[in-house]
Amino acid sequence: MNMMGRKYTMKRNYLMHLIQLVVIFTSIWISLQATHAATLDVPSTYTTITAAITAAGNGDTIAVAAGTYAENITINKSLVLQGAGATTTTIKWCSYNSRHWSNHCDNNRPQRDSYRL
Repeated sequence: MNMMGRKYTMKRNYLMHLIQLVVIFTSIWISLQATHAATLDVPSTYTTITAAITAAGNGDTIAVAAGTYAENITINKSLVLQGAGATTTTIKWCSYNSRHWSNHCDNNRPQRDSYRL
């Protein structure tokens, strides 16, 4: 094999090893990202669902214990909202009137809607 052929073979081998390393490190990085999902507990760790959503990262699970939660929630990330059961965990959305929403709900204010987890 002449000198030009050896240089070509060395460059090709170098590139192949470099591509393999990139694929390996990318695979490791992706698998590490997937393993960082956490479970945030309401109300034992976070007093409200909204507080847990704020603290959560993408892919996390918010585990909501049995009870009725009177708050308006906005989910703006990819996560799992998991209740203790549809008959035991309820989120109530309440309003002062048809235009203004509130996270304060009591018997004097009408229940707008509810969602069971």
